[in-house]
Amino acid sequence: MSYQDWEPITIVKKKPVEPKFEKKEKDIIKARAAGMQVSTKKKATAASNAPSRGKETVISRKKLEDDSGDAPMKVPTISREQALAIQRKRCELKMTQAQLATRISEPVKIINEYEQGKGLPSQSILTKLERVLGIKLRGL
Repeated sequence: MSYQDWEPITIVKKKPVEPKFEKKEKDIIKARAAGMQVSTKKKATAASNAPSRGKETVISRKKLEDDSGDAPMKVPTISREQALAIQRKRCELKMTQAQLATRISEPVKIINEYEQGKGLPSQSILTKLERVLGIKLRGL
C-alpha cells in the first residue's frame, strides 16, 4: 500500500461575506440581483395609530382646533362619569396606570388622559377598558 498518500491535507475555505442591505427598494433589488433569497412583508398597522379594524374614525384634537370656523369647536372628550369610573375601578383592583396600560396594550398617557377626562373617546379603547376592568363605560 505504498501508493496511498496518508498525509493530511488542510483546505482553508473562506466564509462567504453576506452583504447587509437596508430595507429600501433599491437595496432589495440589489439583493435579488446578487442571487440572495429576499422576502418582504408589509405589516397591516405598522407605525400607525390607526385602529386595527378600520371601522372607527379617529378625530385629532389639532384637526378640530384648526377648523377655520368663527366659533371654536368643542373637542369631544370622555365624560366625567366615565373618567371617575375608570379611576375608581383601577384603584379598587389595586392596579397602577402603567399596569392597566400594559393590560390593554396602550400607552400610559392614554390612561392618564382618560382618568382626567381629557381623552378623545375611542370605542376600541373603551372596549378594552371595559373588558379588563369589568365595568360598563359606553353609555354612561
